[in-house]
Amino acid sequence: MSEQKFDTVRDLEKRNSKWFKTWGSVALGGILLIFVGFVSSIIMLLGFAALIVGAVLLFVGMLRVIQLSKEPMRGIYCPYCASKNEVFITKREIPCDICGRKIGITPHGEAIPLEPIEDDED
Repeated sequence: MSEQKFDTVRDLEKRNSKWFKTWGSVALGGILLIFVGFVSSIIMLLGFAALIVGAVLLFVGMLRVIQLSKEPMRGIYCPYCASKNEVFITKREIPCDICGRKIGITPHGEAIPLEPIEDDED
């Protein structure tokens, strides 16, 4: 499979939620136009078009998520904040989902800090 644009599962979920909200709204708007369109056939046709486009793009989004969920991944703990990040196995560097700092990943799957860790005792 080609290199995906997502670093972590949480990143995948965030980006796809925007996709689903947008095209789900288009589909729901189409349903609303269909009901309003009983007065005008042009509005009803626009409603059917919006419903079909929204439904098709929602389906494409679901296929995309299913395809990406088959990618191998592993749990990596952030060396800065200790949060668990579900990372696609092909990644060698990611930003932490929680604190946003850069984490390096060794070929053996170990997390290493790529930014200095500040000492709070000073």
